[in-house]
Amino acid sequence: MEGASSDFTLKSWLNLPHGTREAVRVSQMPPACIAELACHKEGSHYLQNLITGQSGGLTFEEQELLVSSLMTVDFFCNKFANYVVQKLFETLNMQQKAVVVSMTWGHCYKLATDPCGDRVLQKMFEHVFTEEDRAKCCEELKPHVVELVTNEHGNHIIQKVIEIAPEHTALVFETFLQPTAKVDICALATHQYGTRIVQNMARHCKTHQLYNSMVKEIADNAKSLSLDHYGNYVVQVAVENCPEAAANLILPALWDTLKDFSCHKFASHVVEKLARHAGPEASNKMIDYLLADIEGGQPYFLDVMCDDFGNYPAQTLIGQMNEEQAVKATNIVMPKLDEIAKKAPGQRCLIALKKKTPIELPFFHNGEVEHRGKGKGKGKGFKGDKGFKGDKGGFKGDKGGYKGDRGFKGFKGDKGFKGDKGGFKGKNKGSFNNMGMQQQQQMQQNQQVPMQLQQQVQLLQQLQQQPNLLAQLVAASQLQGQGQVQGQGQQMQGQAYRGSGQGGFNDQFQGNQQQRFNPY
Repeated sequence: MEGASSDFTLKSWLNLPHGTREAVRVSQMPPACIAELACHKEGSHYLQNLITGQSGGLTFEEQELLVSSLMTVDFFCNKFANYVVQKLFETLNMQQKAVVVSMTWGHCYKLATDPCGDRVLQKMFEHVFTEEDRAKCCEELKPHVVELVTNEHGNHIIQKVIEIAPEHTALVFETFLQPTAKVDICALATHQYGTRIVQNMARHCKTHQLYNSMVKEIADNAKSLSLDHYGNYVVQVAVENCPEAAANLILPALWDTLKDFSCHKFASHVVEKLARHAGPEASNKMIDYLLADIEGGQPYFLDVMCDDFGNYPAQTLIGQMNEEQAVKATNIVMPKLDEIAKKAPGQRCLIALKKKTPIELPFFHNGEVEHRGKGKGKGKGFKGDKGFKGDKGGFKGDKGGYKGDRGFKGFKGDKGFKGDKGGFKGKNKGSFNNMGMQQQQQMQQNQQVPMQLQQQVQLLQQLQQQPNLLAQLVAASQLQGQGQVQGQGQQMQGQAYRGSGQGGFNDQFQGNQQQRFNPY
């Protein structure tokens, strides 16, 4: 195509062969065609490739044409055009950015609550807005903060403000931490989307004057938040980022329920974070609490280490035990060792305890607790995840696999030779390959080699002593060629017969006697 064509449309571009579409430049299209192209799935990909340089890149004139054609709020909220706009933001100069910003004012809330517009607004915070522009956008969003933090799309904008411009987070702090606030911080922490906002505030806003007030509010409500599906994440982040508050405020608030919280699905995560981040003094207190003797009962440590959730904070605390505490924990465990070793959570804690205590714990094999169980075979052996059974139990595969005593016992010769571990049963019932038979044949072949050499030596000695013996041997070989067998009988070993559904062995001959064997 040469020059711009006013009648060139999206349909014209789609009718072009795929190999020639990339040859069409933006400068050859009218603005209406560019707008149609950006809102089409294939056209959007084409324009994105042009902007990123994968299809030759853009000239300055073509970039100006895209800015003038696409920089409106309608394209910001379009399903496909928003991706073109986001790519274009990364290439704009200062003058072009000013044009984009001027089109945004008055539409920030609409963009923030739109599934496509919120992505564009986040990209503007990163690549387009200056510090003044960010402050102005926050002021425009401030009346809608309560709605935005609990909105499926709007919460992403507030998170972006907290991460990129924490100096402008007053709109969030003042909304939820003032005495006159309509929604308190704990209600926000237990919300599906609001919990993300409080977590980011705990991570990025440590210098704000109301930060300590927020942490105290979280600590005062630590019990209810730790038990909540979303609130427990807020307490975890507060513990990670405020170790002092974790030891002095959050741990005392949970002390009375520490054992129960250690075994709770959500609260156990909080206890584990406390063990890791609250400091050595706090972790020692937690260890002593779990190891303490209980009048009329057993130490809490036994219940916690065998619990599906409690074993995780228990493992963390075991890793922080000193030698004296580890020995005490071992003495508590020893009377209940058999019971603990049968449970997967208890096994994990035993492995962790094994690394800390100088006392040798039994029932360990290569650093792991053995599963002590009885297989279906006669022996007692290691019971694995997929059914490894005792000494004579054998493996069982998906469709038969190896079978032990109850399976095929192999080929029996004159002396009752048994194949190794029985035969192998495959997918076809009755077809098998006796590995023991193959090994027996190999052994007999190896034994026959020196015997043949000895016989040859004896034959040469006889030929030297009896000159007429050679003629007799020639005559005997002629008779053998006619079908008469002389000498000792040769043993023929049966081979597996592979049929479609039935298996058996050929007959075995020993001398002149015929004997049929039953493979089962």
